[in-house]
Amino acid sequence: MLELNFFKSPEMLKKEITSIAYKISSDSSAIFPNWFNDTDGVVFEKHQLIVCGSVSREEIRALARTGNIVAIVDDELSKKLEWIFGIKLITTSEWIDLVSKRREIISLILVSTLNSTRHFIRQCVQHDFKFLTPIQILLAFQKYEIKTSSYGVLSHFGVNFFEYALKNVDALISQCDIFVDEYSKISYLNMILYKLTLNPIYLETIAVGRGALRLDYNNYCFDKSYLNFSDDEVYVDCGAFTGDTLQAFLVAVKGEFRHIYTFEPDLKNNLEIEKRIATLQQYYLKPLKGAISIIKKGVWSDERTLEFLTSADHDLGAHISQSGFHVNQEFSKSEVPVTSIDLATNQDATFIKYEVEGSELEALMGSIKTLERKKPKLMIAVYHKPEDILTLPKYINGLDLGYKIGFRQHDIFKPDATNIYCY
Repeated sequence: MLELNFFKSPEMLKKEITSIAYKISSDSSAIFPNWFNDTDGVVFEKHQLIVCGSVSREEIRALARTGNIVAIVDDELSKKLEWIFGIKLITTSEWIDLVSKRREIISLILVSTLNSTRHFIRQCVQHDFKFLTPIQILLAFQKYEIKTSSYGVLSHFGVNFFEYALKNVDALISQCDIFVDEYSKISYLNMILYKLTLNPIYLETIAVGRGALRLDYNNYCFDKSYLNFSDDEVYVDCGAFTGDTLQAFLVAVKGEFRHIYTFEPDLKNNLEIEKRIATLQQYYLKPLKGAISIIKKGVWSDERTLEFLTSADHDLGAHISQSGFHVNQEFSKSEVPVTSIDLATNQDATFIKYEVEGSELEALMGSIKTLERKKPKLMIAVYHKPEDILTLPKYINGLDLGYKIGFRQHDIFKPDATNIYCY
């Protein structure tokens, strides 16, 4: 019988991780092409550059301040605009014509999706262009001390995550065996490969999408592969934001539940939660207001006041300063009260969502009594900090409460929405 293997086995993936990590660790120049290592001085300052892709705006800004970008390649945007940042927009055909005549130009591939990456690399290899991939560009940023002045997705999920994965590769590989199913193991190992390479093929190979709002397989936060709900659930929503996952939970349980607790330190978000509950009431028989406790505090391991950082950009995530989650961005600072799940609830949770922008470990530590007493189902985000993918599953496993742990990557386009599900 012919076997059609669409996914590499965990054993094959482990060998691939080990091989890549060994090559990079034994020779730091191995990550770069030979022409880059043979170049004298600062590459970006001494060469003309063409950026392939226009979406990585902060990385482009940083390059424009440092080097000489002669054009940006974007087939769609060039139909609408002649330039961005004062830099000419060109098509793929114009790029190939230009670099074919001026071979000294370096093409910088600054895209994150698989189709775009394949498109640009295909042209570079076909026409024998000098080029750098996103991970090579970000490591060159580090080498030449080039910094983005604001939030860049590639930068944020780049060097720090790469360095952590490289340094802890043996521990990361060993942890694979704690996951309960084969797809979790395959997904987890592909994610490590993505962190080591920023090659989107590893991400898109295993990403399952966010699913519909209802309870279904691969639904973000409420993945039916691992979670089933009764009409007697006590849901603790850590990082309730404006009530989006509260609404999703109500859909998942068809409005039948025992109680809901929301933890959210942002006052504006809490107002939005209250408005959402009032709006949603028209769809449900059960009175929602009395069955939902809105806790206007951050979730932590104990009760205190901590520094809270907020930004106008929701993609950055408002977060507790002491969580250790930081990006290169200006934030507004304030003080907020925090508390623990054990202190602020009746320790009766049947399902807890931990998505608190880097404070997940502290939140877990503050719910030990609840976990020991009720062994609730858990959804834990493991993508905010480089160490989360290792420390959070390890922490749950170390509690020795008999949890089975699944791993899912939900987002197809970037390495967030990465969760473990414990049941």
